Amino acid sequence: MSFFNPLRGQYRRLTELMDGLPCADLHSAAETLRVPENRVAASLEKMVQKGLFSGNHPYVDRNLSAVVLDPRYAPFTALYSGTAHLKWNLTRAKNICIFTPQEKSQIRSRAAGNFLRDLVDGAVSGEAGQIWRTRGGSFLRNMISPESAMPTSDALTVFTQLDADCDQLMGHLGTMTEQQPDPSLTRFIDSLNRQILSYISCYPTNALPTPVQQQTAEGILARIGSEAVPEFTRILDGLLYAPAKRDAQPRTPITELKEQSRQLMALSGQMQAGNMRASVSKLSGILNEIAEQLEASPAKASTACVRSLRNTYLPMMQELLMKYIRYERLLDPGPDTLQAMRSTESIFEKDLPRALRRLLKDLRSDSAIDMESQAEALQKKMQLDGLLDPNGQ
Repeated sequence: MSFFNPLRGQYRRLTELMDGLPCADLHSAAETLRVPENRVAASLEKMVQKGLFSGNHPYVDRNLSAVVLDPRYAPFTALYSGTAHLKWNLTRAKNICIFTPQEKSQIRSRAAGNFLRDLVDGAVSGEAGQIWRTRGGSFLRNMISPESAMPTSDALTVFTQLDADCDQLMGHLGTMTEQQPDPSLTRFIDSLNRQILSYISCYPTNALPTPVQQQTAEGILARIGSEAVPEFTRILDGLLYAPAKRDAQPRTPITELKEQSRQLMALSGQMQAGNMRASVSKLSGILNEIAEQLEASPAKASTACVRSLRNTYLPMMQELLMKYIRYERLLDPGPDTLQAMRSTESIFEKDLPRALRRLLKDLRSDSAIDMESQAEALQKKMQLDGLLDPNGQ
């Protein structure tokens, strides 16, 4: 322990990192303590000897790559750490869904080079014709439309939903640090994490998947969408709501719209640009206002409004946001990409809020007209029943 890195300073920084949780990521803890990862355990032991942790005895769990405040928090750490890793892998999976022009160009160049090299080698060995017959069709297809081998927008929707679910679960876990989590929940998170990793492995870096890999990925995605997504929703309902509300309630247009709002907030948290975070947060707030207004609007208008938002506008917004997030991470995006990013920022700052505000205004007008009609009908009924004078007397 150096003079410039005292124990008490390490302890203070570590507790600030944990922020009330009984665990922390090992890599983050090492940076916070300002020691190598393989020295974190020794630093913790010295703090214990100084009595800084009271009755707790922190240790390093190498399997989870985490610092745990005390052995009694091991089950909690397994669940919390597993959810954090799942969220990280979901971000990786979402990045696969965004096929940028730069990646498309790189893959085309690499695919052309590999195919031509194999053709030349085949010409020498007399197998060029066989190579063309067996691989020529897929080569031309990938050169013309390489994105056809990449994930569809359905994958992005599924992963965004699961990412928002992870945020909810981690937020809830912060309020139940002293409780023992259900082991079945930890197993579910671990199983889902393995499925996401299997999906990611189907898409090689800087290359297109083979037909077998593409089929495998589609099968994994279908299983996640039909099984894991509803199961995660059921789990969260059981954790977040009172027992009286745990019985599964039918999803309504209102609840679906609020879920879309939460997904936008989840995406906004991944952005580096402050102006875009503010714009997306603002849009999320407007969507919540629309959801609240829809509760007072006619059912027919509600259904039509949410169907249009859910099926058209919101998926397009999410896809744009994912592309924007991906472009933000490019070291040298180039003028065309920067122009596309500025255009996207303008749409989210000006056009989308204006359009959603107009929709909200129309809904409020429809609701007001409907309320006025009901008031007039009530007045007519009271007049017919002799409770009011038709002349207003």
